[in-house]
Amino acid sequence: VDVRPAGLIWHRSFFERLGGFDSRFESAEDFHLVLRAGWAGARVSRSSVPKQYYCVPPGNHNFSPLHIEGHRRLFEWIQANSPYAHPASLEMWLAKECVYEAFVSIKRGLRHFPSFLTFLSRR
Repeated sequence: VDVRPAGLIWHRSFFERLGGFDSRFESAEDFHLVLRAGWAGARVSRSSVPKQYYCVPPGNHNFSPLHIEGHRRLFEWIQANSPYAHPASLEMWLAKECVYEAFVSIKRGLRHFPSFLTFLSRR
């Protein structure tokens, strides 16, 4: 399922019944909306022609702190609320976000390492 807005066309009445996007899951709100739609009985069909096309710059966007936080919150929400949750899969996805978060923190820490040493020397 391509959950990005570019991949979906919604009937307005159904979208409004779902309550729209939930800002608690920023960067994963589309994924959250699709899950809720599925649980509400949405039917899906796939067209062979896209409704629009995006040109995404190269690089891994999964290491954005916003992406990590939004997806971690989503997976925790699924654990707590989904009648279809698969515990082993969710643990794997949560672990992945933890690894991403650790990577970003280490990278940020190394970038500021000289300042960190200065801070320690003044204590």
